[in-house]
Amino acid sequence: MSTYSSNGTLTHKSGTLRYTLHQTASETLLKGGIQAAVVCPDGVDPNEWIAVHTIDFYNDIIMIYNSVKEECTVYSCPVMSAGKVYEFLWTDKYKYRKPTRLPAHTYIEYLVSWVLGLLQDDSLFPTEPNVPFPRDYLDKVKNIFRRILRVYEHIYYSHISLLRHLSLLDQFQFSLCHFIFFADQFDLVTSQNFRPLQDFLNQFAPNLRCFWNSKNPHF
Repeated sequence: MSTYSSNGTLTHKSGTLRYTLHQTASETLLKGGIQAAVVCPDGVDPNEWIAVHTIDFYNDIIMIYNSVKEECTVYSCPVMSAGKVYEFLWTDKYKYRKPTRLPAHTYIEYLVSWVLGLLQDDSLFPTEPNVPFPRDYLDKVKNIFRRILRVYEHIYYSHISLLRHLSLLDQFQFSLCHFIFFADQFDLVTSQNFRPLQDFLNQFAPNLRCFWNSKNPHF
């Protein structure tokens, strides 16, 4: 079980398996680096490992976006995009059944609310011991990762200067690298979704499958 915090993030409950896995992942990240940290430990259910990281990446993107959201206005970011080539349209089950163009800040608000609802759904992310994950678990997690990636991509193209000014660029790049390596490790994001980050991949992750597939879509 995770606890909702006032800043919009989720906290793993102390004493639970996910809290322990979160601690393990954090320690490995500090001591062994990103590539070691994304590997699921022996004896751990990969679905649990993915669940912990889904929550952690949600927290990361909340904290990063909170740093730039005052600059992300309807005037500066009238559409949710990654540069001039890639635009993202919003759909959901309730208000926007057809793909709809929204200002970036509105899109991200809907996205955050949508992800939070899924993360707090015990039928998707079971919190009781020995309760199995649903059959469509990975499909839904992939959708979460795909949409979280869009926030990273929007920030990369539209708010990188502010992050640099706030001395948060290194933190952003580290978080994005961690996200990319984890998504690549478990095939959670397609190469097509990574195309807006071609330059970033070229610089920081040239050997990953997602990099080569994004360069060569027929690879």
